[in-house]
Amino acid sequence: MGLEEFIQKTLIGIRNGLRGANEEIAKLEGGKLGVNQTALFQLESHGGSGGKSYINFDIAVTVSKENQKTGGGGINIAVVNVGGEVSDVGKQEYVSRIKFALISSLNTG
Repeated sequence: MGLEEFIQKTLIGIRNGLRGANEEIAKLEGGKLGVNQTALFQLESHGGSGGKSYINFDIAVTVSKENQKTGGGGINIAVVNVGGEVSDVGKQEYVSRIKFALISSLNTG
């Protein structure tokens, strides 16, 4: 998965997860979100203490080059592989970290 796709899917997943949680809680309380129930969970531009709220990313970016007839390198999000396999492929891998924060101003109600 590329960096752009990872960030996009993560942010959409956060928004959809919060929205879904709010809808389910409203149902459990016998109401409907936006009709007679308000959102319990929200992402706001200001935190509870008057500071700003952020969504923090700390991403490991790997660039790999394999010595085989097909394939190549590219920027990919590192995915941990549990388990393993034996291979005869020579591989060089470079890992860099990217840290950044996004200011949140999304109401998921």
